[in-house]
Amino acid sequence: MKPLEPLRLARAGSDGVEAKAGLGEIRRSNYGMTCAERIIESLLDDEQLPPAAMTRVHRVDHVAKTRIYRDAWEAEASVPRSGWRDWRVAGVQFSAFHREGTPFALPFRPDSYLWAGPFTLRLPVEDVESARQGYRWAHYQRGVRKYANMLARGIKPPPVVLLYHDAWGWTMQDGNHRYEALAKAGATTYDAFLGRPKRKQAFDSF
Repeated sequence: MKPLEPLRLARAGSDGVEAKAGLGEIRRSNYGMTCAERIIESLLDDEQLPPAAMTRVHRVDHVAKTRIYRDAWEAEASVPRSGWRDWRVAGVQFSAFHREGTPFALPFRPDSYLWAGPFTLRLPVEDVESARQGYRWAHYQRGVRKYANMLARGIKPPPVVLLYHDAWGWTMQDGNHRYEALAKAGATTYDAFLGRPKRKQAFDSF
């Protein structure tokens, strides 16, 4: 399976982010949902967030007494060499939507990376404005609405997952629905885990 093309994260002060769709549009037939749509509906229905991830907060735009980093590059620079760990030790959580053995499996192997975080990163103002104008980062709006409802109830979504690649820099590989919901809610920050590859990668793969 060809990996989903990444959402490219811009450095702070640039022109925002670039998104590329990798699954293609699924159209509804006149006879109801397609098989692919039924799979997606099932995955979205089954996704359950662990209690630790559903942290209640008074505001969705920042975490009290937590350093806010300008971008992933600044957060990365703050991590000592000994600070990069196995994803299980670091507490990285991946969306249940990305089930192994389905077309929606993660396009990378978590064990191939060392992890740090979570960090609180600044959400670019231009992304909030883009969200207000209808720009979409996520493939399925039902997932965005789910996280929007969580935010409305004061529940903070789990951190997104950013991976580093020499060719692309830091890219979002899990969390597009969360990111879009936060941008639409007017948040000024988002939380993220950072993953760096253990070995040099091929130019066109994770």
